[in-house]
Amino acid sequence: MTVQRVLAALALIFALAHVPFLATSLEDIDSVNFALGVRDFDVATHRPHPPGYPVYIALGKVATAIAGFGVDAPPSVIEAKALAVLSLLAGLLAIVCLYGVFACLGEGHAYATGFHLRQGYGGHVGGATDRDSHQAPWRSLDVSAIAATAIAASCPLFWYLAARPMSDLPGLAIALMAQACLLLAWWRQCPDAAGDRRLTPAATAASGRMIVIGAFLSAISIGVRSQTMWLTVPLLILVLFDRIGRGVAGALLGAGTMFVAGGLAWGVPLLVASGGLTPYLAALGAQAGEDFTAGEMLYLTRDARAVAFALVRTFVHPWDAPALAVIVLALAALGTAYLLVRDRRSFAAVTAIALPYLIFHLLFQDTSFVRYALPLVPVVAFLAVRGVALLSVAAVPMVAAIISIAAVAIASPVLVAYSATPSPTVRALSLMKAEARSAPPGALAMHQT
Repeated sequence: MTVQRVLAALALIFALAHVPFLATSLEDIDSVNFALGVRDFDVATHRPHPPGYPVYIALGKVATAIAGFGVDAPPSVIEAKALAVLSLLAGLLAIVCLYGVFACLGEGHAYATGFHLRQGYGGHVGGATDRDSHQAPWRSLDVSAIAATAIAASCPLFWYLAARPMSDLPGLAIALMAQACLLLAWWRQCPDAAGDRRLTPAATAASGRMIVIGAFLSAISIGVRSQTMWLTVPLLILVLFDRIGRGVAGALLGAGTMFVAGGLAWGVPLLVASGGLTPYLAALGAQAGEDFTAGEMLYLTRDARAVAFALVRTFVHPWDAPALAVIVLALAALGTAYLLVRDRRSFAAVTAIALPYLIFHLLFQDTSFVRYALPLVPVVAFLAVRGVALLSVAAVPMVAAIISIAAVAIASPVLVAYSATPSPTVRALSLMKAEARSAPPGALAMHQT
């Protein structure tokens, strides 16, 4: 069985499980702001809220135009469906990219230890030969990478966000694309079994191309969702640092140029649409002030109870069931210990992917919004599979299947209920409109923030 068929099967199952249950209404203040931005992009008036999400809004405009072609429905319904479809497509893209990320991490360890057994080839393949060929590690079937991909994609938080009209999953998908490219460069730069760090011209050029592409995608991902910079930029720095003494100047120049180009591609339109730098910074500052005033951040609250709640929301709540979370996290702890002791190179890459975002998330994001923990789900899934492999390599497929099935069984009823009725806000407004047709309107009062 080829990796393409396995990933196609995973993507098909994921799509069929979500298409009937996509969002039918705008159900969150952020999704409302995104829809307003799709209609008329203006960050100063929170269309959408700062920092602006310009690439996401551009994709939303395209999706809304397609979804609304020939459809007679209220604009908000079309926008909700279009943005939800965008999340589903991002979920399918993320499945492919997750495999690429996990395969490169696994391959890095294999070549560091001098051997690798490819599923489906039935033999040991020397690291130097494969590194110098232009064959990416994700082109062969890696059972452990498939297992980690299945666990990550079936995580209830990942499962829910694939049906919601939000930017979380699209942002993660583009960040995973960047990570896959950068980790392929990291894999090509891995020393051989004897510890030789020298690269052939072919390996140097192949690694450099992936660094440049990864830098460009990293900049683009920030335009989809600004928090993704903590998922990609530290990894880019690590890969460039690993190139020292092996053509780092050219890689640094190419990466810097493409990163700036990617940023300008969405940064310039963002400032033009905002009326210039000054109005944009004013809107951004006002949003930051509101976030720091109303959010539950450890930067503002440093007591032990707040730390405990933040950690639970970050690592337990994404799995939507304490028992499932405990199992996955216990396996992930074993995997972390294994990497720290036996696979320092993979540990360094995983640290660059996860630790900067984790610090940013805990200190400066309101952890009561559990969806902000989504970027940490893939790392937990990868570490959990490493933990299973430490106990028994043969058990990896079975354990991954059990965890994935349990996660989907937990998430599916929630997703069905989510799609069954419009959001409470939409229902309340509909009732108000209906009552206004037959009775004098009442007074609407609210607190001023």
